[in-house]
Amino acid sequence: MPDDQDTLIQRRPKLTTSQSARRQPALVMLLGPQVGRVYRLKPGRHTVGRSYSRDITVDEDGVSRTHAILNVDDEGGVSVCDAGSTNGTTLNRELLTRFPRQLKDGDRLSLGGSVTFKFVWLDALEEKITVELYDSAVRDPLTGAWNRRYLDVQLHAELSAARRRGLDLSMLALDLDHFKQINDQHGHAVGDQTLRAVSEAVLTTCGENATVARIGGEEFAVLLPGLDLARATALAEQVRAAVSALEIPTDKEIVRVTVSLGVASLTPEMSAQGLFTLADARLYQAKAEGRDRVVNGEGAGQPV
Repeated sequence: MPDDQDTLIQRRPKLTTSQSARRQPALVMLLGPQVGRVYRLKPGRHTVGRSYSRDITVDEDGVSRTHAILNVDDEGGVSVCDAGSTNGTTLNRELLTRFPRQLKDGDRLSLGGSVTFKFVWLDALEEKITVELYDSAVRDPLTGAWNRRYLDVQLHAELSAARRRGLDLSMLALDLDHFKQINDQHGHAVGDQTLRAVSEAVLTTCGENATVARIGGEEFAVLLPGLDLARATALAEQVRAAVSALEIPTDKEIVRVTVSLGVASLTPEMSAQGLFTLADARLYQAKAEGRDRVVNGEGAGQPV
């Protein structure tokens, strides 16, 4: 028999019509790889865990492949239970079992001690503000790409995942060639337009599984989970070609731009910083060899 505390789920108060109509349940990450991120909870069953097949994926050491299970009923009530995790699930510091417990506004749900969510009820405006605050912390406002802070978090998370699963992981470092000349000749407004166009080209070429981040004035980095050096190099060549095909209109003429790219892939002994440093070093090698080319450490880079 469950104890009295566990049976509280059967005696939860029903939500009022105004609550269920205007506010929706959500989890906000307080501790973990994406602090501030909002996860909306629609009616149904939601699995939480390290596996990418889970509804809410949190790829952190200490989190099991399937760590916890959330159930949202048609009235908006949300219950949670542990899914037999290795390191346990706690609700307000109390260890959960497989028996569901009801969540209340403000409750804190922790997975394995390394990830903590806050359960909240958000109306449309509150959700919009929360999402915008998160985006402002992790996105570059000019290009919409991720920022260096977010890249660093994702790099460590993807490296950890690659080590556990024996998967490939590569990184591109790219820099616009002679970007200062664009600003000097055409003004910063055209320079900003060029950066946005390049960012969009990189995002479109690399796809949704890639993490594209602006890490400096005209420098970007791309994290490519699942790609080895050969496939990452082929993708880098596609990026180079896509950028060189761009046409940036101005009042006087069409502006064109090229990029130089360095490619690096994870090796067994390499750290996260080591992967970034190697890609960056190869980027500067591409610059030194004449720009508008890809260097991956396997011979001189050549433009296509």
